[in-house]
Amino acid sequence: MNPYTTFIALLVGSLVLFVGIRLKKWPIILVAMLPLGLVALNMFLLITGR
Repeated sequence: MNPYTTFIALLVGSLVLFVGIRLKKWPIILVAMLPLGLVALNMFLLITGR
């Protein structure tokens, strides 16, 4: 993933997570975890250098 895609995924994930928490809807929160998890995995691979 390039840095722009990572940034957009982080932005969208955070926004969807915020909306999910405000509305207290678990399906929205679970959907938000996908792009945020992708960002976390990307950061992990970037730090470990694999």
